[in-house]
Amino acid sequence: MSVEKYRLNGVVISAPSAAPQSVEAVAVNTSSIRVTWQPPPTQQHNGVIIGYRVRYVSEWATQQDRSSDPPRDAATVMMTASDRSCVISGLATWNVYRIWVSAFTRAGEGPNSDVIVVQTDEGGTFLCGN
Repeated sequence: MSVEKYRLNGVVISAPSAAPQSVEAVAVNTSSIRVTWQPPPTQQHNGVIIGYRVRYVSEWATQQDRSSDPPRDAATVMMTASDRSCVISGLATWNVYRIWVSAFTRAGEGPNSDVIVVQTDEGGTFLCGN
């Protein structure tokens, strides 16, 4: 990844040089996943973090692409710098998703987190009888 730098009020800034830390994901229900993260280490912000990009894609859609980078067709949720979590809704029931998080400054986007794999909850009603 090339590092873009530019000068803002006499200060050289660039994209973050580290990914967000402690990225976790958990199914909230049959169609939603909550993703949480912490910012990259302060010394690797390379400017002011202005937001986060959360990318996700169905594991089914990526059967042919097993790389650790998000595919071009991954859906994206944009979050503000103060956000440390998001809920991705409208997902398929009992489906596996791959998720990545990156931080960005005015100069650009930093590296992606390691991929997180999580499955939405199983649907249906379970009846227990005596």
